[in-house]
Amino acid sequence: MTILAAIIRQLGMAGCITLGLLAFYEGIPGAAGIPWLAGVPIVGELTTGRVHAYAADQVRLATAELVSIAERDALVAQLALERKRAMAAAQSFDELTNRLEAQHAANDALSKKLEDAIAADRGDDGCTWSNGDLEWLRQH
Repeated sequence: MTILAAIIRQLGMAGCITLGLLAFYEGIPGAAGIPWLAGVPIVGELTTGRVHAYAADQVRLATAELVSIAERDALVAQLALERKRAMAAAQSFDELTNRLEAQHAANDALSKKLEDAIAADRGDDGCTWSNGDLEWLRQH
C-alpha cells in the first residue's frame, strides 16, 4: 500500500484519474501481449483498452458484413444458374412435345394409309383382311 500511496502523493488525484482513464481507453502497456489475460472479463478490457476492443468489434462486424454480402452474391449467382437450367429444361420439354406431336401425326397418317390400302385390297389371292383380322391387330 505504501507504493500506491507514494504514487498518489507524487501525481496527485487528478494525475491518478488521468492515468486510470488512459489505461481504460488505451489499455495497460505490455499486458495486451498476455493472451489469456484478455479473456478475463473486466481485466481483459483494462489490458486491451476500449479503443482496441472497439476496433476489434468493428473488424468483426465488417467481416460478418463482407461474409453475408459474399454469401448473398453466391446465392444470387446460384439462383441465376438454376433459372437458366429451368429455362433450358422447359425449352427442351417444348421441343420434345412438338416432336412427339409430329410423330403422332406421322403415325396417324401411316395408319390411315395402311387402312386405306387394306380396304382397297379386294384381290383373289387369299390375302384379304377381314374385320376379325383388323380387330385382332387393334388389340395387339
